[in-house]
Amino acid sequence: MNKRLGISVHGMAEFSHVISRTPHDMDVWHYHADFEIYFQSGGSRYMFYDTRRYLLKRGAVAVFRPYELHYGESADLGDYERYVVNFSEEYIKKVLGSEEKAADILSQIKSGIFYLSESQTAFVSILFDELERVQEKKIVCNDMIFGCQN
Repeated sequence: MNKRLGISVHGMAEFSHVISRTPHDMDVWHYHADFEIYFQSGGSRYMFYDTRRYLLKRGAVAVFRPYELHYGESADLGDYERYVVNFSEEYIKKVLGSEEKAADILSQIKSGIFYLSESQTAFVSILFDELERVQEKKIVCNDMIFGCQN
């Protein structure tokens, strides 16, 4: 059985969590107009980016700037768990309340595949789990966290 949770808020920020027990290969190489942070929290997948194939296992993080082509495909038996956050420049401007601060922070985001230590992986897993719990509760602060327009 596959578990999927996702939220898309007016094109400003998206959050998704997938637990898959079956193989899944993306149909095509793709890109986003926004930034993407992909966190492999379980199992393994291949990520194709910048003419290379990376094996993503628990603790791998893939970061893509807008319009960077990438592609994901199953590894081994296909079991995997991952979180993805996509966010726009406009969302960061809104959260920070400053175009200058947003531009400074976004200019420092580097694309690539990174591997966390086990303690870092455990910490990031807790953060994503909490983000999912907040989204599922649909509490008042969702507007601030997910960038909803009032």
